[in-house]
Formats: sequence, structure tokens, C-alpha cells
Amino acid sequence: AEKLVHLLIDAAPQVRRAAATSLGQIGDGIAVDGLLAALAEPSDPVLEHSLIYALIEIGDAAATRAGLTNENPRVRRGALLALDAMQPNPLRPEDVAELLRTGEPTLRTAALQVIAKHVDWSTAAGEAITRMLDSPKTSDADRALLIELLVAFREADEVRRLVAERLTSAATTEATADALLEAMARMDLATAPDAWQAPLERRLLASADETTARAIEAANNLGAESFAEPLTRIANDRSRSDELRLAALTAVAFGRPISDAQFAWLAGQLTAAETPSQRWTAARTIAAARLSPQQLQRAFELLAEAGPMEMSALVDVAAQVQDEATGKQFIASAAKAAERVSVPPGAINDLLKRFPSLASRLPERLSSGATSGDVAEQAARLEQLEAELDDGDALRGRAVFFGQRAACFACHRVGEEGGRIGPDLGAIAERRTRRDLLESIVFPSASLARGFESFTVATDDGRVHVGLLLNETADSVTVRGADQRETRVRRASIEQMLPSPVSIMPQGLDRTLDARQLSDLLAYLMSLKAN
Repeated sequence: AEKLVHLLIDAAPQVRRAAATSLGQIGDGIAVDGLLAALAEPSDPVLEHSLIYALIEIGDAAATRAGLTNENPRVRRGALLALDAMQPNPLRPEDVAELLRTGEPTLRTAALQVIAKHVDWSTAAGEAITRMLDSPKTSDADRALLIELLVAFREADEVRRLVAERLTSAATTEATADALLEAMARMDLATAPDAWQAPLERRLLASADETTARAIEAANNLGAESFAEPLTRIANDRSRSDELRLAALTAVAFGRPISDAQFAWLAGQLTAAETPSQRWTAARTIAAARLSPQQLQRAFELLAEAGPMEMSALVDVAAQVQDEATGKQFIASAAKAAERVSVPPGAINDLLKRFPSLASRLPERLSSGATSGDVAEQAARLEQLEAELDDGDALRGRAVFFGQRAACFACHRVGEEGGRIGPDLGAIAERRTRRDLLESIVFPSASLARGFESFTVATDDGRVHVGLLLNETADSVTVRGADQRETRVRRASIEQMLPSPVSIMPQGLDRTLDARQLSDLLAYLMSLKAN
């Protein structure tokens, strides 16, 4: 082992890595001092990993602990990571709390990450959070770690008290309040702690739209029903931006009645909203609210005139049909819409399960959609379109892509512009043929891009979240919907989570766009290459 320790200072990195690996396998504690000393030298990440892993394998906690007080921050960081990986874990909260006082960013980051993993270290976490909240300047990395700590220690009384105090204090900066509210929007809590109710209500009614937007996200995550009064005030406040009013009404309207004035405003947003995602959110909110009979009739009228994106959400009003006569009215509206756009089959299939007699009245254009169409029919439709389309103009096609009618940019990114729901199309022409792209536009569910399959998540409160599955943990899943919003769903509340065979991308753009626009759009997509 002693000869191998001498090789830890060899000029060749590969020799040092091999020596560290061998020392770890031997497991002799005599090597710990040499491994710690080797960490002091700037090195590549692979060598650093080899040195730390060797310390873990040797497992001499007492000897490794000496590295926590070394003057070199690289040694302190390596010793910290090694000790944290040993079993049983020998670290104490005070060991890590001391490292938080360092001015070296990578060491402080490592210490915060270790604390976040130990949910029983609430006192140390409270001290770390207080220190970060009191810091006059916070980097983006520190802000992310602050949020991580707040989320990890959300059950700790000390942390809950800190959040309430800082949200209440007039001395709290907007940046700090923003971080606190973002953390609250990510916390897996069934309801908001009592101490947070009043300060969060005040933040909801703040004059700054940015603060209010964060507060709405927090209130929605912690239980919008507890904040119904301030959320309704925001939704009805004409001095607020449409985006903010829509977010507030969406949070509070689920499964609840809305006024005729609110319904009329939402209906107007289907055409007046500035962005496609706002139009989709307005449609989703109409479908999710508990509509009066008169509002339901008006919703059917809106359905008949809806575009592809709005249709994908508005069609869910079918769930509010309570009798066969109303079901007939829904089918009539859906059939009218199907003359222009594709009607998603799921809601129609569910309606037919509840009222089987309606199947005999289902127009052919709806019944074919209810069974996802026929492959031969799809092929014939593509051939028909190819015959009708010309080469198109890429410059005009870009205007179609970023225009409000097709609204491709709402979900797809090209360069630095666009959304992140669907695949990045920056070099799509290198991976797809013109025929492939046409099929993706006309029949988006025919071939779902790997990694962009949508999921349907149903919860015990009756909500259904549809979108991309961004993240899964032991406690929650995060879904990004067509409105770009990310929703964190507690696993304990999930009744069913299934992959959806239907793309989140609306079907029927070939009916929304004329032949020239579709030709131009294809020309633009075929121009998108890496260079």
C-alpha cells in the first residue's frame, strides 16, 4: 500500500487513477492521508472521483474526518463527499454547518447538497436557510439550493416559521420573496400551514404582477380552495393582465361554479388571448369549471367553432353531459367542428359509454375519429395532400410556424425561440423526410417522438393532468401541459397514471391551414438543418 501511495503524486494522471483504485480495493487505512493530500491538487473529475471513491471503500471515518478541517477547500469537499457516502453515515450536522461558512462556492454547494439529503437535520437546515436569506447577493446556483433546502425541509417547524416570517416582513426583497414562493409552489404538502395563510394572501394581492404570478402558483399547489377569495378578486380585476387573471381563475375554477361574467371573459380569451397557450388554458378552464345549463349550451357553441388547440381542451365539456338530450347537443356541435378540425376521440368514447344509445346518432366523421382512424385512410389522405401541395416558400413558412393560427412555436423550439413541450425542430430536416413531416402535422399520434410521449395522470380530487412527464420522485411526478405550465402531482393523490396513445399536439392542422400555408410550412421545416 505504501508504494501505491507514492504513485498518487505521479506525473501521469492515469497512473494516479490506477493507484487510487488499487488502494480502495486493498482497503488499508494507511492510505487515507495520501488520498486526502492528492485531493489538494487540481485534477480532472475522473481522478477526483477515483480518490473519493477510494476513501469510501476504505471506510476509515476517523482518519477521513481530518480532511474536514484541512485548509484546502478541495480536500474539505472530497472528505465531506466521502464521509457522506460511508455506511453508517458518520457525519454530524455541525460538521456540515461549519463548511457553510466558507467563501468557496463549490465547497458551500456540496455542503448544502449534503444537508438537503438529511431531512432530520432541521436545525442545521434552518441555520443554512437563514444565512442564505440574509445574504445581500445570491447567485443563481445558491438560489436553486435555497429552494431545494426549503422543499426538503418543508415539514420542519423551524423552516415553516422562517417562511412565514420572511413573507410577512416588509424588509424582504422581491427576489427573496420570489424564491420563497417558488419553493412553496414545489412543496409536497396537502394544505398550506396555518402560518402561511395570511402572508400568502397578502402576496397574492401584491401590486407587482411578477410576485402575484408566483403567489398564484404557490396557492394552486397548496390548495387553491383555501385561497378562493383573493384568487377570485384577481380573476375579476380588470386592471390586471389577462395572463394573470387567467392563471387565478384557472386555479380557483376547477369543479366550482363560475359567474356568467367570468364565463364570458373566458370565452373571449379563446380568440383574444395573446398566446396559444393562453387560449388553450382558457378552453381547459371552461371545461374544468362546473357549468350551469346555460353556460354548457354556450360551451357547445364555442366547441363548434374551436380551433385545433382549443378543441383538445374544450372537448372535455362532454364530461358534464348529464342526460341523453344534452348528449345529442354535444354531438351536434362536435360534428360541426369536425368539418374543420379533428375532434379528439377520448371524450366521445367516454360519452358513448355513459349513453350507448347515442352511438346510432354519431356522424361518420366522429365515429371514425373515435376509433383513431384507419391506416389505409391515413395513407390515402397523405397522398391526396401531397398531390395538392407545391414546393412552398420557406420565408412565408416561418411566418406560419410563428403565427397565431398554426402556433407551432407554442410547443416546438427553433434556435432560441419557441416552447419546450415538443421536440426541438432546429435540425429536423436532417432527421425527417418531407413525407414524415407532413404525417406528423396531419396525424401527430401516428408516430410519437421518443421521449415526448404524453401521459394522463388522474388524481383523487377528480383532476386529470395530460402532458409530458418531466420528472418522477418517490413522492411526486411533474407534468408539463400544452400551456407550458409544470404541475407537480403528489403520488399519494394519484389514482391512475397511464401513457397516452394520443399526442398532445392537436390534430387537424391540414384543415386549419390552406394548401399554400401547408406547403410553406413544410418548406420552412425542410430548411431547418444544423448549418
